[in-house]
Amino acid sequence: MMNEKKPEYIIGVDLGTRKTGIVLIDSNSDIKTLWLLESNLKNEENRINEIATQIKIILQKPVFDYACVELPIYIQNFRTSLSLGGLYGVFRWLCGERHIKVIAVSNRTWKKEVCGFGDIKKEEILNYSKQRWPECDFKSQDLADAACIAEYGIQFLKEKNLINGSNAKKAS
Repeated sequence: MMNEKKPEYIIGVDLGTRKTGIVLIDSNSDIKTLWLLESNLKNEENRINEIATQIKIILQKPVFDYACVELPIYIQNFRTSLSLGGLYGVFRWLCGERHIKVIAVSNRTWKKEVCGFGDIKKEEILNYSKQRWPECDFKSQDLADAACIAEYGIQFLKEKNLINGSNAKKAS
């Protein structure tokens, strides 16, 4: 019997100032857990702190060595762009504390590599995710995005021979 390495895991992270999606996926591209972190606090700084606290709890789970996170994008609202950048910095710092390796990816890159189009619309990503992982209940666009970001991370790690696993399944 061959000595097979057990599947490795990665989280995909779609950061947001109101909702953050995090998806745990294994090296065979099977989703294991979905977390939707939410904050309805009125003050943006308090929302960021609440989401960061929830992220910290998830990062304490000793299951994964890698995190693939979408880089913050510039939004018309400067304050929101600044908050996203701050949350991204906190996320990187929390990962560093736990020795979790981070793969940062632009939204156009993961969309093109996983879904086939860099300018794919939100509803198309949700439809792709539902077709690709029919067993999952994507209650939020943030979870669908996080699943695709995790899938990108798996593909990236396989290309670099840093993770084992079968080839990722593609939605038809």
